[in-house]
Amino acid sequence: MILVAGSANLDFVVRAPHIPAPSETVLGQAFKTYLGGKGANQAVACAKAGGATTRMLLALGNNPLCRASSGISGGCKRRAFCGSGP
Repeated sequence: MILVAGSANLDFVVRAPHIPAPSETVLGQAFKTYLGGKGANQAVACAKAGGATTRMLLALGNNPLCRASSGISGGCKRRAFCGSGP
């Protein structure tokens, strides 16, 4: 098994007709959200490569945006792990 411990983010993407010049304001035409983050991208790549079961360890906040992104990879299971240090 491969365990990826890393970040998972909710990316906000706005489409615009062109890249703004310095100090220019450009109105967006479409808005979408995408799941991303370095750790999440690594976990997806690892799982797609096959050969080993892949799991991801991450922390999600407790707000509406985090709840919207809790479907990472289509079947995120929320589990709490508690432990104590040495």
